Amino acid sequence: MRRALSIILATLILLVVGYSLGRRPVGPLRAELDSRRTSEQKRIATAEKKAALAEARGYLWQARAELLLASLEVERTNFGTAAERTRSAEDLIVRAAGVAGLGLNLDEAQQLVEAAAGKIADLDGEAKGALENASNLLGRLLEEHQA
Repeated sequence: MRRALSIILATLILLVVGYSLGRRPVGPLRAELDSRRTSEQKRIATAEKKAALAEARGYLWQARAELLLASLEVERTNFGTAAERTRSAEDLIVRAAGVAGLGLNLDEAQQLVEAAAGKIADLDGEAKGALENASNLLGRLLEEHQA
């Protein structure tokens, strides 16, 4: 009988201790977890935005390189290769322009590249200067708006 009372008393003590520990408020813990999740989501969104902007800038640097290479091809009278490189540069500029928040006005660069493409199609030797102008404009835009 003593043993049964000891077991019942121990069980009651454990129930009281468990109840008192279990009654602790969960609300503040949930609020802290929610705030941490929110801040983590903000950090992820910021990192994704920075990555997209870096990728867009990479497209523009690559477009600039394509334009410079195209001008060399025009100088060598390889108008076909120059036209391919110019189309590639146009595509890269369009991709970069589609990135939200880039903050660069690429309209003038696109117009210069289109004009150069027209001169290449006409087998015009002045295409080299037009390509270099477009390349220089892209370089200036990128250097002015470094992240």
